Order: sequence, then structure tokens, then C-alpha cells
Amino acid sequence: MRERSALNRSLKALGSLCLASALTIPVACPQTPSGVAPDEPEAAPLPDRLGRNTPRGSVLGFVSAVQRRDFDRAAQYLDTTAKGDQLKEIAEQLAYVLDRSNLARVSDNPGGTSQDRLAPSAERIASLTAFEKTVHIELVNVEQAGIGIWLFSPQTLDNIPVAYEYLSSLAVNRKVPSFLARPMWLSVPLWKYLAVLGGFALSYFAVRRSLLPVKRFLRRWIADVAIPDQDRTLKRLSIPLGVLIWLLLAEIVVYSATLPLLARQGWFSVVTKVAVAVLAWLAMAVIRTVAETYRWRVEALGKSQLTAIVRLAERTVQLLCIFFAVLIVCRLAGYDVTTILAGLGVGGLAVALAAQKSLENLFGGVSVILDNPIRVGDECKVGDRMATVVDIGMRSTRFRTWDRTIMTVPNGQLASMTLDNFSLRDFIWFRHVLGVRMNPSDGNLERLLEALRALFENDPQVDDFRRRIRLVRLDAQSADIELFCYIRTNDVSGFLAIQESLLLRCLNILDSHSVTLATPLQSVQISGAAG
Repeated sequence: MRERSALNRSLKALGSLCLASALTIPVACPQTPSGVAPDEPEAAPLPDRLGRNTPRGSVLGFVSAVQRRDFDRAAQYLDTTAKGDQLKEIAEQLAYVLDRSNLARVSDNPGGTSQDRLAPSAERIASLTAFEKTVHIELVNVEQAGIGIWLFSPQTLDNIPVAYEYLSSLAVNRKVPSFLARPMWLSVPLWKYLAVLGGFALSYFAVRRSLLPVKRFLRRWIADVAIPDQDRTLKRLSIPLGVLIWLLLAEIVVYSATLPLLARQGWFSVVTKVAVAVLAWLAMAVIRTVAETYRWRVEALGKSQLTAIVRLAERTVQLLCIFFAVLIVCRLAGYDVTTILAGLGVGGLAVALAAQKSLENLFGGVSVILDNPIRVGDECKVGDRMATVVDIGMRSTRFRTWDRTIMTVPNGQLASMTLDNFSLRDFIWFRHVLGVRMNPSDGNLERLLEALRALFENDPQVDDFRRRIRLVRLDAQSADIELFCYIRTNDVSGFLAIQESLLLRCLNILDSHSVTLATPLQSVQISGAAG
């Protein structure tokens, strides 16, 4: 029930957005209608105040003038000498045929498009069969006051009555009550508004039905991937997907309703922008799902430090989706996105220079997390201070010092420092020098060395790698014996216990051999006053 209510709210908001966007579209603004794609302009022609520089501008300008009942203006789009009632009749019939024709690619190029079996100055925008006769709707390029403009050709105007008679004979307006056939906003009769709204409602129920197998597939995929919080993930993916399917079905409904040209143009202008927004919404939902799945997996593997990079990558890609969606919507609205990109480039450079240290710390954090020299809980030597890693962030890393204070180091500085990570040791170094007092001539020194070597050889905690018990120095007061080995542990507390045991046993061996530790001798000379 919560999924249905969320989908209902999304579709209602989408309908409000479509209505608000359609109300803000100027009637005479030459936008791209359904099936109309702009061409790259070949040159910058002199402007025409009626917008007749391009075939598309002439078509939209003519339909807009007829819709406003401005037949004097509409006549300027026709290559005809008709006047008065005859001109009004031709204009109304041509507008009627255009509204009910499936227009082909209408060029936005002042030079038109090259079409087979047509002169370079002619442009064919539609064809229909009426009473077994093919009627072509064409425009011709003529020159007025040194400006090339596009007008509906005389041959087209001669054949329009035939096309009008055929289409009007098929019209539903003649078969419905007069109050339903009365033209309303954008010259759309009331019965078509009701039909389109009914089609939208049927599309909504069709989406509800079609989402059931999609949800079953998504639920199986989510279960296979083992994504946590499966219900929220399913809701996050299914709602934008349902809105996108509804938009596709609504486009079919509008196309089947054969709305007038300007109404189709307004719908196409709105639905393309909304579709771009919904696609961005769906892409962001997929990105978030993938990121959450990856974060859950790396945390299960004990690599929680990678979650910061995953979160940063998720937000970066989502911002890029929003950025490109806004650019596409601006381009569809007729704005020059190259100017926007140039401004953003200059602004981004200024921000990068101003935030140089922040970016340095950001990339330093990425380097620390990817290289993984330290982890949370590791004991390290940072500079000249011993500390334990508390948190690794994207900007800085925090340490708990042995004084129980929190030390914060920027990641940019940390990435260039030399760190001693004591938690990554495999063994701990054991090294002591025993200074003993004895007489080396009695042979007791050799027996003492053999006993100490046997002690370290037989201890299972002592590693065989580079173990040595050697006499390293003799002087007049003592003999120095070096105890050098590695203890098989990386835990400091365990090492201290093993070291204590070894040192106590070394003292027992010294005592059994009647050997004492040498202490430094100090000579004190006292000089008294003269008698």
C-alpha cells in the first residue's frame, strides 16, 4: 500500500508539472514538435520578423496565426493571390490538414533539406492519400526584400480542399454532440481532452499491472545480490521505473489522439523535459543501490575504510547525473549550453584555485584509503609521537595519543609523511645486552653462553630468523653479551609477558653459573685543605 501511495503521489506531481510547463509555453514560440528534429544551420541569414527563415518557423507561425484568427498575418505565409473569404477558407483548411497530419522531419535549416525529386528551393513536410489521390504539403523558398523566406507552395494550396474534405469526412467532431466538439484551449475539442485524460488513467492502471512482473524480477535480483533493506531498495527502483513507463504510454495516447500541431508541440516540449528528469531520477536510484551493495560487501570483508571512497564516488556520479540532466533540459528549452559550460569552466577553475588545500586533503584522503597504510585501531608513530588511529576521513585523520588527546592530521600532509605502523608487524624485536662480571680465564663464560643459547633455541615463542646470542664486547670491568631475536607475536601485551619470562630465566642462568651483573664503578677523589 505504501508503494501504491508513493506511486500515486509521483504521478500526481508529474501531472501538475506537465500542466504548469504547458501553461508557460508561448503559443507562437517555434519549438520542436513531435517528430521534428532541428538541423544544423548552414549560415546566419537575415532575420524575418515573422520567423519565415526556416520551414519549421513558417509552419508554426502559420498555425499560430490561424489559431488566433489573424488571417492577415496567416496570408503572409502563403504563396497565393487569394483574398477575403477565399483566403480565410484556404487558411482554415490548411491549418485543419496540418493539425491532423503526421508531419515528417521539418527542417530548422534556412536552406531546407535535400530531398529526392524536389528542387533545392522546395521542402516537403507531409503527404497523405485522399480519395485515391496523393496530396503533398510542400513549402517553397522565395526571396522578398533580399531575404529568403519559406511559403506554402501554390500546388499545395490547390490540393488542400481535397485533403480537407477527406479528413473532415473522417472527423469524429461530426459524430459527437456540439458541446463536446467545441474547440477549447490550443484548439483541442473537449472530447479529445476527455479522451486523453481517460487514456492517461488507463495508462496508470496499465503501469500498475505491468510493474508486478517487474517487481518480482527486481525482488529476485535483490535477494540474489543480498542487498540489505530490500523493501526500501525495491521501492526506490520501482517508482521512477513506473513513472517512465507511464510517460511512454502517455506519449502513445497523445499520438493516437491526433491533437492539433501546437498542442502536440506543447506536449512534446513538456514530456521530453520530464522524461530527462525521470531518467536522471532512475539513474540516481540505480547508482545508490549499487553503492549501498558495495559498501555492505566491503564492510562484511572488514574493509570499512573503503566506504568513504564509495560514498564520495556515489555522490560525485549522482551530481554528474543532475548536471547533465540540467544541461539537456536547458538545451531542449532553447538555451545555448556552450555558454553555460564556458561559464562553469571559468567558475570551476576559480573554485579549484580557492579550494586548493581542500582538494589536496581530499585527494590525500583517497590516497591514504586506497594505499591502506593505516587502519582504524592501528598503533602508529606519527612524527615523533605514538598514537592510535581513531578515524580516517576524506579531509583529515584523527589519532588518540598516549597522552589520551586527539591529534588531527590533514590527509594532504599525512600522505607525504613517513608512518611507522606497529600494528602491521609480524614479529616484535627482542634485544638486550647483559653486562656480566666474571673471570674469563676459568671457562665459565663459554658455559654461560651455551646455556643462554639453549634457552632461546628451546623456547617456542622465539623465531629462528636471525637469532643470535653473542659475546660482543670485553673491557676491564665486564663482558657484554647481546641477546637478539624476534618474538612470534604482534601484540605488545603478549610480547611484554614473553620478554619478562625470558629475562627472568636469563637471571636464573646467571645465578646458576655464579655470575653477577656488572655495575658501573665510580671513583671518588676527595682532596682536603692543606694542614
